[in-house]
Amino acid sequence: MQNDFAESFRYTAGAPGESGGVSGLSVASSDAWTKTDGGYLSSDGSIIKGAVAKGIDVSEHQGEIDWDSVKEAGIDFAILRCSYGWPDDVTSTKQHDKRFAFNASECERVGIPYGIYHYSYAVDASSAAQEARYLLASMGDASPSLPVYYDLEDVTLPYGDATLLGDMATRFCEAVEAAGYTPGVYANLNWWNNYLTDSRFENWSRWVAQYNSSCTYAGSYEYWQCSSTGRVNGISGNVDIDFRIALDSYVSMYRLYNPYSGEHLYTESASERDNLVSLGWNYEGLGWNAPTSGSEVYRLYNPYSSDHHYTMSRDEYNSLVSVGWVGENVCWHSAPKSTGVPIYRQFNPYAWIGTHNYTTSTEERDHLVSLGWVDEGVAWYGV
Repeated sequence: MQNDFAESFRYTAGAPGESGGVSGLSVASSDAWTKTDGGYLSSDGSIIKGAVAKGIDVSEHQGEIDWDSVKEAGIDFAILRCSYGWPDDVTSTKQHDKRFAFNASECERVGIPYGIYHYSYAVDASSAAQEARYLLASMGDASPSLPVYYDLEDVTLPYGDATLLGDMATRFCEAVEAAGYTPGVYANLNWWNNYLTDSRFENWSRWVAQYNSSCTYAGSYEYWQCSSTGRVNGISGNVDIDFRIALDSYVSMYRLYNPYSGEHLYTESASERDNLVSLGWNYEGLGWNAPTSGSEVYRLYNPYSSDHHYTMSRDEYNSLVSVGWVGENVCWHSAPKSTGVPIYRQFNPYAWIGTHNYTTSTEERDHLVSLGWVDEGVAWYGV
């Protein structure tokens, strides 16, 4: 059994430090990490390039969290510590994070998407595989929709051997993927630049820690941990702040509602959005962000019912056009399942118009299902 005495850039004898020792620490302004009309503000007042969602990562060190307040504070996602180390007995609870089960169930209750991380003390590929087995056994009923991360930061890890670190991450991430989850690796900027250099790390979601006004990592990454001294309502004391980054090109998908017909419409066109608002439609804000390339999503218009339909099937598109629907061609694209944000589709069996709803919110999905709508699963993926 490992004691929870982590030693790394952000822990001393198991306790979180103030700055984490990550190069590039900046002095935050009072508006740091907040959302504005132009995007999320960094600690120097600039807009964070590519930031599409703000989150936190937490463990038992944050104590009991009021997740209702966290959600009201504008937190879009969370990454939760589940476990650490590699005990021989995978059924042992001694190396569970003491707050994980509560945090996971609360995220699901309030509708905050979450991922998971396991803090590694592995020394070779065999112990890394055991860490994966222990993590998966420790998750219980949790159902993370975001990646499951392998946290590589402790000073006891064999950081001088890039190939061995690649072997360890491979054993861990392959086990996570085989269990049906998206695998990823977490480390700070120094480790990514100097130790985690094996090409196999390109296979998994990357989460970079750099406490700075911007992330200067030159490679691709999905999440940036920007501060260890954030403050969020519902959490006593400091908490790590993270951003989901979509550095690839993307477009914002606007969501509108017709109060006269009950239809929701989705468009990337600001001019179409503004025109519909002028005609009495309600603008409901950003629905999701869509990549500018990838699998195609088609939009069609039914001139008989004044309703729209969306599909990824070219055959369905052509079939509807053949019976009188107006094809509006490719309207956006879907991201890959492995890295995308799921867009859930629900069907209203009682309506003739506005029969489908699309949302990233599990809370909205579950609420509609409780009212009699039918959950039709994931329609496509955003970024």
